[in-house]
Amino acid sequence: MVDISDISLLDVLPQNLAQNPDVIAMSKAIDDELHAINKLIPKTTIYGLIDGLESAVLDHLAWQWNSDTWRDNWPVSLKRSVFKSIIRTKRIKGTRAAVEDVVSSLGGVVDIKEWFEQSPRGEPYTASVVASINSFDGAVPSKEMLD
Repeated sequence: MVDISDISLLDVLPQNLAQNPDVIAMSKAIDDELHAINKLIPKTTIYGLIDGLESAVLDHLAWQWNSDTWRDNWPVSLKRSVFKSIIRTKRIKGTRAAVEDVVSSLGGVVDIKEWFEQSPRGEPYTASVVASINSFDGAVPSKEMLD
């Protein structure tokens, strides 16, 4: 089997084009660019490699995703946990599941009672939220973490 990093554009051209001197020169010039792009392909899987990313990379990704819950000074394990929930949270933002997911990623537990679950019924389209944020990696949550 042919390795894509060893292939040349000339290898995939029809025979009549592969013999043309202008096409040969153009193919050789383009090959370097294609090989450079090929070397970047593994970096496109960044979202599948969250557990191996450095703290600074996670900070940039959180900024890119416009995270509502992020601090650059968090431990990297907390950053990874929170970032994993960002994409899902953005899709379900504004829902009960989003609140539960964010609090859970911070190591906490949340009890949400929507207006129709309250007794007596609450104001329509509101909710009562009680959250407890536990320690993360043995650390007591700081004020910055909870802001």
